[in-house]
Amino acid sequence: MDVLILGNGGREDAFAASFRKSNIIDNTFSYGCNGGLIKKAKCLDMSFDDLINFSKTRDIFVVAGSEKFLFASLGDQFRNAGIKFFGPGKKGALLEEKKAYARTFAKKYRINAPGYEVVRGYAELLDYIKKAIPPYVLKISGPAYGKGVSIINDNNEAIKWAHDVFQKRIFPDAGEDIVIEEYIEGYEISAFALVNSKGYLLLPYAQDYKRLYEKDLGPNTGGMGAIAPYPVNSSLHEKIKILFDKFYEGIKTEDIEYTGFLYMGLMIKDNTPYLLEFNVRMGDPETQAVLPLLKEDLAEKILSCINEEELKNSSDIKPEKSVSVVLASKGYPIKYKKGNLITLHPSLKEEKNIHIFHAGTVLKEKKLYTNGGRVLTVTALSDSFKNAREKAYKIIEQINFEGKYFRKDIGRRLINE
Repeated sequence: MDVLILGNGGREDAFAASFRKSNIIDNTFSYGCNGGLIKKAKCLDMSFDDLINFSKTRDIFVVAGSEKFLFASLGDQFRNAGIKFFGPGKKGALLEEKKAYARTFAKKYRINAPGYEVVRGYAELLDYIKKAIPPYVLKISGPAYGKGVSIINDNNEAIKWAHDVFQKRIFPDAGEDIVIEEYIEGYEISAFALVNSKGYLLLPYAQDYKRLYEKDLGPNTGGMGAIAPYPVNSSLHEKIKILFDKFYEGIKTEDIEYTGFLYMGLMIKDNTPYLLEFNVRMGDPETQAVLPLLKEDLAEKILSCINEEELKNSSDIKPEKSVSVVLASKGYPIKYKKGNLITLHPSLKEEKNIHIFHAGTVLKEKKLYTNGGRVLTVTALSDSFKNAREKAYKIIEQINFEGKYFRKDIGRRLINE
């Protein structure tokens, strides 16, 4: 059997690495390419219509990496063509694409979340800001691809944010609605599951480092690193399962056909989870931290999910700890240079518990160059977070390119606690 991955980032490279180890996969194809995927998959470049026609000719299933393919209704299009597809259709994708809709859904099905309200347009937002008392959170309701959230500590920050969103249009597809959310102080974790009509299968918890700088300072990014499995006590685990149960009740009641990954971004305060967001795909870079921990064949799990088989409650994972560190280009997430040569120390090689996942890279004449903001993710597994951290940062010392930037505190929090 074959598999087609939609996307060309670090998450998709991690999928390809997992599928290479599968007992059921003959060929891996990737719609989009980078310097890592080109070695793990056969990269395709064609229209969506041609991609569907290509898939019709093969015994294949399709896995959506990036949310943009789900927002474009590719899940519906592939399934309507009789092709196995892992990812929700347009109705399910709205849970991520439209934050205001997600908030309404969560409230209706009693999913614990911060208080919120929705305003529409520049004038309404400015009126709210005049009366608001920080801290609070502003969120783009429409697509912002992981960068549309701002924690407001000063109303002047909020006015600038409003100007950037509505006057500069830094998120051109975002629409007019803004979600204003109660600020809850705690710590964030990422909770993942495979979902189908029979239930859901929880994957290891992870923690993502979203801010650009150490100590969680600076602008939000797509993610600068992740650790897994994040330790969760039994009481908190049961509370998180209740959120998934309520989500599942909601999609059944709303008649949302949902076969795919579900990712809940959660804030934990006083051992209680609060839903921050739904994502209808795996996270990046959490995928790079989570997938190497799985004992099971990921392709088999996804295919059984697509085939609407019963899912057990949780996944089997290795005993190790995983630390993933993103190497980014200087200037990310705003403006950065592409085309810098990437050099690897001659002694550097991937081993059983060391992985180098490619994102913004391109291979030209057997040389590797930067081709994006987030360039590589280095993942290391070991018997403790301390040792996994040390392994990851030793590997990073052996990778160089002009403008290389990375956070030096990924996983440090758990070691200090």
